[in-house]
Amino acid sequence: MGDVKSYGSDCFFVDQWYARHKSGTPDVQGRTMLSERAREFPEFPAALAFMLVLPPDEVRAALEERLSFLRARLSELEADLTEGGRFLPRVFLVESEYQRAVLGAELDHVRGLVDDLLRTTAYDVLRISRGRPVEGGGRLVR
Repeated sequence: MGDVKSYGSDCFFVDQWYARHKSGTPDVQGRTMLSERAREFPEFPAALAFMLVLPPDEVRAALEERLSFLRARLSELEADLTEGGRFLPRVFLVESEYQRAVLGAELDHVRGLVDDLLRTTAYDVLRISRGRPVEGGGRLVR
């Protein structure tokens, strides 16, 4: 097995690892990546902040679009895992299993947001954005 650094800048996480550890072998890198939680910055959590500045109908439509994508991707992963599980040992499927778990959690979270938005009026959203409590059971405020 060659030096992991040979993957170059195409592999951002490898470059980050080398910046922290300065040297190493693939087995050391693998152990480190398995044991340390990387600082990742996915775009979606940052995008959630825009819920307060977009019209509620637009937010709901965008989230419903995301739900459709998540359902489709989850379905693809399920099919791939079912097919792969017929002839591959689980160790070869763990990345897809992880993706399935993360997608499933995101799907549940987004579904809950959409459900809350369906029960919350535009007026309630304005009240929430101004820090006022919502009467009548708006769940976006805890």
